[in-house]
Amino acid sequence: MNQPVRVLHFLKQLEPGGVETWLLNVLRNIDRERFQLDFLVQTDTPGVYDDEVKALGARVISCPGNPQSPAYAGQLYKAILQAGPYDVIHSHTYLFSGQVMRIAAGLGIPVRIAHTHTTRARSRQTGMMRRLYDTIMRRWINRYATDLICCSPAACELTFGFLPEADARVAVVPCGVDLSRFNVIASREEFRIQLGLPVDALVVGHVGSLSAPKNHDLLLQAFAQVLAQHPEAWLLLVGDGPRRGELEALAVELNIAHRVNFLGLRRDVPQVLQVMDVFVMPSTHEGVPVAAVEAQAAGLPCVFSEAVPADGIAVEAQIHRLSSSDSNSAWADAIIKMAGQFIPVEQAVEKVRVTPLALDYGINILERIYCSGSMR
Repeated sequence: MNQPVRVLHFLKQLEPGGVETWLLNVLRNIDRERFQLDFLVQTDTPGVYDDEVKALGARVISCPGNPQSPAYAGQLYKAILQAGPYDVIHSHTYLFSGQVMRIAAGLGIPVRIAHTHTTRARSRQTGMMRRLYDTIMRRWINRYATDLICCSPAACELTFGFLPEADARVAVVPCGVDLSRFNVIASREEFRIQLGLPVDALVVGHVGSLSAPKNHDLLLQAFAQVLAQHPEAWLLLVGDGPRRGELEALAVELNIAHRVNFLGLRRDVPQVLQVMDVFVMPSTHEGVPVAAVEAQAAGLPCVFSEAVPADGIAVEAQIHRLSSSDSNSAWADAIIKMAGQFIPVEQAVEKVRVTPLALDYGINILERIYCSGSMR
């Protein structure tokens, strides 16, 4: 029997974010007899997904430290060397992937993938040292990566400096959704009761990290106006992040805290989506957000900002678009207008299935790239 292709993913942590959830779904669904996936993370704090990842036969390898430190490259080299050998290294760390690609080339790893998931520069620093760092990392990506993956053309241009068609190494792979998770959904009424929600309330929902680009301030302010018109309404916020305390305080200030439920990190997002009447994403920046695709697969009407790219839309008739700079009242009106305009889950799932937003599409591309080392 042939040995499996050994793949090492490098990322910050294994928490329920869009990229991490996608990688867990890849691990669940890839042929694990042909591919051995391991995960090297930049922390020694256990992640929410660690236990399931290990149960699926993957290793979680810790390499904590500051990637900006010159010493970190040496730590990373040793961690990869000790955990290996690997046939593939797949880095999900924006421009730091340049350093990862350089180390992997020095270790003789034949397939070296730099993968970008962002359409927003991750640092506000614009000084000379930052520009120099960015330039060096891009040069190393270009020199040492054998393959480049991006979630969208915009992400490719931001991170690598060119559009996908400019380099034959580029593959566009959105973080696709595991549609099998939408086949068996708990009763909407029963799950509302489990969450402490009235079965007949208007429920507005959002899934995403509690961080600045998600623009929760606008969502809370718009919901305050929704609540003024629909006193039975509730807002569900799934996710966690650095702004949770600020957002809880804003909910108190707006006098809506009694109707805003901060659910934290959840592993049952398809079920939580099922209790919503409308899904709202007012982000100022996005790649191709998994949560937006999951909401569509759940048959939900959606109110999206212009930051959600066209690449992330599969069920066009379910989407109402606004600008993140539009007024709170405009968002509130759109939320009320769209609420309850569902389509059957089976129909929504089929609409997503025939697009690159389905998980199988991306797995097929990954398998081809992972196997390409034997042809080099």
